[in-house]
Amino acid sequence: MRIRKLIALLLASVAGAAVVRGGSGCSSEPTATGGDSGGGTDAPGADVRVDRSVPADDATYPSPIEGWDVYADYDLSCGFLVPKARENLPAPIRWEPCRANPQTSDKSCRQMVLDWKPGMQVGTELITPGSQAFTRANGAVVIQTARYQADGTVRMVAEADGPVLVAVREQVPNKCVLGETVANGDYYGYQVYDSEAKGEVSSYGGGAIGGALDDLRPKVLRHYHDSFTRGFIAGAPGLLEVSGGLMSLFSWNDGSPIKDVWSSSRDNGLAQNYQFFFGSTLFWASDDDAINKQKVFTDVGGVKDLLSFGDDTTRGIADLGTDGQQLVWVEGTDRPQPNGVYPNVTAFVSPFTTEPAQIQKRALRSDLSGYGFGTSPFVVGCGYATRSAEMKSDGGFASGTQLIRLSDGYAWRLPDGPNVDWGWRRALAVTCDEVFILLAEKPTPTAPPRTNIARVRIDSLGPPTPP
Repeated sequence: MRIRKLIALLLASVAGAAVVRGGSGCSSEPTATGGDSGGGTDAPGADVRVDRSVPADDATYPSPIEGWDVYADYDLSCGFLVPKARENLPAPIRWEPCRANPQTSDKSCRQMVLDWKPGMQVGTELITPGSQAFTRANGAVVIQTARYQADGTVRMVAEADGPVLVAVREQVPNKCVLGETVANGDYYGYQVYDSEAKGEVSSYGGGAIGGALDDLRPKVLRHYHDSFTRGFIAGAPGLLEVSGGLMSLFSWNDGSPIKDVWSSSRDNGLAQNYQFFFGSTLFWASDDDAINKQKVFTDVGGVKDLLSFGDDTTRGIADLGTDGQQLVWVEGTDRPQPNGVYPNVTAFVSPFTTEPAQIQKRALRSDLSGYGFGTSPFVVGCGYATRSAEMKSDGGFASGTQLIRLSDGYAWRLPDGPNVDWGWRRALAVTCDEVFILLAEKPTPTAPPRTNIARVRIDSLGPPTPP
């Protein structure tokens, strides 16, 4: 295989995928490995540059693409480019009716238009499998994705029904590539995977660029010269770095340290993962093979166990999501062994709170499988919650995406099609009218599958099933 294709596949898996650890029913991400080291205070390995105007060394080197400047803020050898002005940003996302098939023919469904010639480094893919979506403070759905074009990879953050807000071109993928991060509100981040630590692009070392969605030029927020792995999460309080179980917050203004939020060493060695912000509040999962719980951090209340069964290994809590109005999660019960699969899984909802004593949970439905428990957090919005996972079906299991109405627990299922003809892979966002889902779809019946994004009108899903 070409080295470029290998790099692209590596970064797609690291950027957005969840990993199931040994069937234990707990969650993990590949960015939290090793001990509580790396990140935190500014060690000698950190190099942060936050120029507000075009640096002189950028202007020294001509750009190979008209309308784009060399972006040397992180590392000139990376070959990154940024738009000179907003009029040079890529064209907005366009949508077209979904290809007719048994999974779409009875639904009002649109999919992203993919009409560019693909780059050599990614085979048949036209956008990244690591694509993410989040909601701005004004309610607009924002999609963070990448266009794999013949003239280079274009990483972009764009409103689903509006302009592209931020874009960075990758032109030297054997030196540096970018990975999408979980984000919320009006900030975004990209993890930089560079080749300094290993002589080839890897998840070791690297750093992060990003900033406010209204700023055309990203800032270099972290740049390490070490061999640790790490991941980043964007939110209003700052850029959160997760490295070896240590969670550290850095400023959007200049990348300087704000505080160390938490670490696995302060939580009996449990893995700290699936972090996400909503507004100023940070949520995440804390777990191992035996324990599954959900934590919360606020400036006022500090770190707390928000949802927990303590040391009870027969029960666990996972996959928390929120829209600031309601909290939604799953609970597993009746597990016979500490590292086994939960035979019974129920979805719950509560009014939003950051105080454990104020949780007012209400059961939604119990047709969920214990397989994949803790690997598919809910996406919540406008009275709905959606999650991609296995569900109980006719005495067996069916994979796909489930959309639950929070008022009464009624739900719709979007099952995967046969032979990956059309696979509803990962829930991205939900509004009052639509659900956005990452796809594995075949552009024609005989073509290999590729990644795309679809949006389906909720009122076209037909009658829901009762709890």
